[in-house]
Amino acid sequence: MQGGLNELRCKSLLKSPGKYSDGNNLWFVVGKNQTAKWVLRYVIAGKRREMGLGGYPQVGLKDARIQAHNSSSEVRKGNDPIEAQAAKAAQSTVPTFGECAAQYIENQRLGWRNPKHAQQWTNTVKQFCKPTRACDST
Repeated sequence: MQGGLNELRCKSLLKSPGKYSDGNNLWFVVGKNQTAKWVLRYVIAGKRREMGLGGYPQVGLKDARIQAHNSSSEVRKGNDPIEAQAAKAAQSTVPTFGECAAQYIENQRLGWRNPKHAQQWTNTVKQFCKPTRACDST
């Protein structure tokens, strides 16, 4: 699993934008302003893919190699790690907007003077919002 890079070399490469191979399809990609990221390149079903493994130095060389090794193992089994990651994210427990709105209305119900207010809130959410969209912090 040992490649062509080491931590000292990675730090020195931050001054030179480009793509640098560590071997085993793991690449150290240096951008402008001395920023860098780890990328794993692989081919699955005849299609070339590039999977980001994280930014440097938050993800160090050792961790990038471990992630690359694990993802490469999945590729050898015929699984696309990018698709697996997307499927896992889709199954996350992020509540939908409708669930957030229903919970808010339920939490506020006792504070409203008239029970009609809860019905007004519910009707407004149904009329103007798409309750299937996930709640978003942005």
